[in-house]
Amino acid sequence: MQLAASAEIGDEVAIATLLDAAKALVTTDPSTAAQFGQRALEIAPPHHPLRGELVGTTAIALHLDGQSEEAIAFADRALRETLPALQEAEVRLGIAGMFAISPEIRIGAGRLALSIPDLPETLRARHLACLFHNIVTAGRLDEAHAVLEETRAAVESAADARATFTLRVAESALEYSDDRFARSHQLITEAYRDGIFAGDDQRLRLAHMWHGELLSVADRYDEALANAADGLAAAQRDRQGWAYNMFETWHGRMLLRTGRLSEARAVLEGRFAVEDGTHAAGVLDAAGVVALGRLAIHTGDTRQTRRLGGIAQIMLERGTPAVQRHAAWLLAIFAMAEDNAEAARNWLHAQTGPALPRFPFDIADDVLLARIARATKDDTLAELALSSSRRRAERNPGIHSIAAAAAQVRGLLERSQTDLREAVALFERTPRPLELAAALEDLGADLIATDRDAAVDVLDRTLALYTDLGASWGARRVRSRLRELGVRRRLVISEPETSGWAALTAAELTVAKLVAEGLTNREVADRLFVSPHTVNSHLRHVFSKLGINSRVELAGSRVTTRWPDRVMPRTTTV
Repeated sequence: MQLAASAEIGDEVAIATLLDAAKALVTTDPSTAAQFGQRALEIAPPHHPLRGELVGTTAIALHLDGQSEEAIAFADRALRETLPALQEAEVRLGIAGMFAISPEIRIGAGRLALSIPDLPETLRARHLACLFHNIVTAGRLDEAHAVLEETRAAVESAADARATFTLRVAESALEYSDDRFARSHQLITEAYRDGIFAGDDQRLRLAHMWHGELLSVADRYDEALANAADGLAAAQRDRQGWAYNMFETWHGRMLLRTGRLSEARAVLEGRFAVEDGTHAAGVLDAAGVVALGRLAIHTGDTRQTRRLGGIAQIMLERGTPAVQRHAAWLLAIFAMAEDNAEAARNWLHAQTGPALPRFPFDIADDVLLARIARATKDDTLAELALSSSRRRAERNPGIHSIAAAAAQVRGLLERSQTDLREAVALFERTPRPLELAAALEDLGADLIATDRDAAVDVLDRTLALYTDLGASWGARRVRSRLRELGVRRRLVISEPETSGWAALTAAELTVAKLVAEGLTNREVADRLFVSPHTVNSHLRHVFSKLGINSRVELAGSRVTTRWPDRVMPRTTTV
């Protein structure tokens, strides 16, 4: 720090020392690394030979610190200074690897670099591999298949560990998009093993997350959640904001899949609190917005659905093809929640290419697509749901949730109680209780016409499951079905309180206690290995449920109230 403050323009020792320090700190303290890089640039003459490396290192440090927009603006200013060709290519390679920004910007940076004549073989291979990766994540799958062989040839010829690592990560994503999950898992496992020595910390963290995503696809959620915890802890330890945001969004999606609605809500609400949709520039964040939309429907949060509907419109206007598919799918989900199947159908037909998101996908998507097709008598969508779910099951034998979804799609579209029962039996062997409840609901609805008593029994079980999960929207819908069958008070179930101490979830209670002890949101986040966004979301819910407005009131309640040690649900009769 003293050297940075005292160095003068043209001080070669200071420039080189600050660059070395920035490079050493970029993965463990990106904020300080960015400060060192910017200071070195201030004292480096306009055409200094280290300016390109300084710009690239500083831009990446800003990105890792969670300042992606500032990183892009900084790099753009430097590129306008007309850096030498090789330095420009290095800077553009840094931009092409900033995963928190739109893939279209990354693709543009890569193509501009590849247009520079006489690139060294290794640098060209790295750019080609990175471009291929960005094309895949942008959802341009036909284009990705078209350039794969050229990219492979260049990477193999260069024999560069970093380019090979990048290519394997991208090929894993492409295999995933083609529903070949075992091969995708094999590639990402190999990539992660070899990537430790590739010198690409950003993509190594992405590979870590992607390995966990593939574990969750295979119903291995305990391992996937442990993977997420490791990734969050490492990103927090190394102060890498973009990586923390990536792992947190993915963690929230997994919490939703496993039926942990209140925890998922706290994580995802904190991540996507901005109204303008800019936080969904990347496809993984777009999937997080869709997950938050599903969560809003499950919990009956109409304010949230309206807000997210506006964000989805922005994603539709500005996003890459992959982001647009997620946006259209979210709008279709919202339409179905309002019993407007025609509107849902129209959102899907308005898209070019696949009707459903494929990167990442959710096994519940094919089932909802089947419901849309059945409600609108749309043979095209029906065939898509049948063929997609069947292909996925055939290519991934032994994964119960995938087989269950395929059986549920058949049951809905072929009106087969046998297939619906099979779907229920398979979902019972998975960690996905929301999908089990939906399969039970479909079976119960189908039984009404043939076996009223059996239908009531199945719907009673469905109601209990939805209520235990806190899925109030589904519970209300099933109660309505039961009332139509003349059934009003059949089960004793647990319903959560909506206000007071009993309404707090375990996570909210933990946050409330730490805040009442005087810890800041940042200190609570560090203690619990979550982000300040998540702490803030929990705290908002605590204030709302307790009817208070400040941390002072919360601390006071610790004196005047006997706080519960744990949260217990209230028992009521339906």
